[in-house]
Amino acid sequence: MTWFLILFHLSQISLSAFEYLFSEFSSSFPATTNKFKDHCVLTCDGCHVVYTTNSEIIEDYNKPHLIDYKGYNHMHLNGFVDVISKAFLDIVIQPGQKPDERQAFHMMLDHFSPGNPQKYIVTADRGYESYDLLFHCELKNLNYVFRVKAPSSSKSLLSYYATELPDDLEEFDVTIKRYFTDKATNVMKDQSDVYRYINPSKNTPHFYELLNRDKRHLYFMQFRVVKIKTAENTYEYLITNLPHSFTMEDIKECYHWSWGIMQISA
Repeated sequence: MTWFLILFHLSQISLSAFEYLFSEFSSSFPATTNKFKDHCVLTCDGCHVVYTTNSEIIEDYNKPHLIDYKGYNHMHLNGFVDVISKAFLDIVIQPGQKPDERQAFHMMLDHFSPGNPQKYIVTADRGYESYDLLFHCELKNLNYVFRVKAPSSSKSLLSYYATELPDDLEEFDVTIKRYFTDKATNVMKDQSDVYRYINPSKNTPHFYELLNRDKRHLYFMQFRVVKIKTAENTYEYLITNLPHSFTMEDIKECYHWSWGIMQISA
């Protein structure tokens, strides 16, 4: 059989067949667990998967940078994983040359519809850091713990709240409260400790879903900013909406569950 015929027959396979195979394969693993304070901890991460070289698949083909070197093909696999059972709940495959991990995460959150979302804690690394991810979790009524950049970074969500964070301490747990709005009135500008303006030009579609749902121009949200020491002179910053019944030690344990599996998969 020629490659042409093989590719032709592969193209005739329905995408639903692959979804069925994934579902059947995943069902052989333990169901999602609730071993962390009666909650299931989920994480999202992505990686490249290399496959047989075919330069005609442009979206996956990585050209060699040096003469006499071969190029290679790779796809980008995004997974939504239970960190305790190691079971995959969902995957999104993207072109290797044009991956968008944030988009994939939002797609998997859209797919995820548990009976009791408050029994789940969603985690993700700094590459996913965005207001829209927080708003999406609010819409889905999900708990989250996200690792974010330090407040000193202009690209960090925390930079806006830097004056409210005691960063001279080795560890802290501070609650931030704001009314998020799409209206930039003078009153709101003068009270930046109460209101946080979200520019309509920013990519925050889930914020507007929240506003439309509530039929208001304000959405109140609070989250904890937690700084933890992970090694000598090494610190991590986390944003979470978990209640204070989860102590700093609990959040550290959740951190080690999540980023332990990320290091294994890397």
